[in-house]
Amino acid sequence: MDLTNSDFISIGSALVVGLSVLYARWAVKASKHQNEISLHAERLNVYKGVTIFGAKLAANGPSIQETDVWKFHEWVQLSEFYYNIAIHQRLDTAFTQALVMLTKNDEWKLAKEQGSANTTDISNERHKIHRALRDECFSISDAIKENLRLAKA
Repeated sequence: MDLTNSDFISIGSALVVGLSVLYARWAVKASKHQNEISLHAERLNVYKGVTIFGAKLAANGPSIQETDVWKFHEWVQLSEFYYNIAIHQRLDTAFTQALVMLTKNDEWKLAKEQGSANTTDISNERHKIHRALRDECFSISDAIKENLRLAKA
């Protein structure tokens, strides 16, 4: 069987196409990996924000600062884009509870200043909200960890 110049060109072209396909597959795989790393960084930031808020709750008790609650809200908003709806809803509920706790803190301070008889009741309510919120933040942090694993073992 004699091969002509056009046969060699055809075989060479087929090899080039095959190598191009392999390169394209490699490029897609690398692109997906880079995308996953980029998403991971944002997911990790949300995780850190939730963990830091939980730690502040644990350290400060119900007397958390309003600025800390609004900083937590930034992470809650971002969670909508990087986590499933269940985690986002849990974080949104936690943020709402944090606002309720801030309101109870204001009520408690006012009742304390006025020498009100229900200061103890308000204090008990705010501590109850605080404990539930703190525990929920740590529970959410644990749930978020599953989405942070890059290498699935």
